[in-house]
Amino acid sequence: WNSFRVIGILKHGAKVEAGDSVIQLDPSAIQKYIIEREGDLENQLATLEKMMVDQTNRRNDLESRMKTEVATYVLRKLELEAARFESERIRKVRELEFKQATIAFERAKRQLELNDIRERSSIRIQEIRVARLREDVKTAYEILPQLTIRTPISGIFQIAYNRRTREMVKIGDELYQNSPIGSVPDLTWMKVKTTVNELDFIRLQEGQ
Repeated sequence: WNSFRVIGILKHGAKVEAGDSVIQLDPSAIQKYIIEREGDLENQLATLEKMMVDQTNRRNDLESRMKTEVATYVLRKLELEAARFESERIRKVRELEFKQATIAFERAKRQLELNDIRERSSIRIQEIRVARLREDVKTAYEILPQLTIRTPISGIFQIAYNRRTREMVKIGDELYQNSPIGSVPDLTWMKVKTTVNELDFIRLQEGQ
């Protein structure tokens, strides 16, 4: 967020104690952002859950197909071995059947391997989306309390001047990053620029 609207500000010159709130910035933009992001997060979590269910079902189908191809491969291999004493025509048929079973087995195996790689990648991408949304929501919640600006020290609150209007910051002003809002001078030490009559100058001493 590049700007915030002032919805509360302490009176100029008010005496404050350390920890007192002096300025309140409008949280509505962040609250709206949180609602939107939490909605997006719910949608992405639901998408992630659906992806995992779909992937489980797809993997079960591929594994079932793989078992079928393995069984067919083993059967064709046994038939080929048993055809050693058969006629050449039957042996040729068994060889072709075994070759087809081998190709189908290798294809099913490859599909299962590629599916695992593709699904791991898809899940990882979706998990990153979810993690980013969670971080966005967490960051937004952390910003909310910072919109109530508190003085770290006791003193007299001084309202800063708005750079655009050249007037003191007031309720309703839109302030941008790095814009001064106010200050609380440390009154433990003070430096005053003043003038002294030359007739009184010799009467001044340190400690007065």
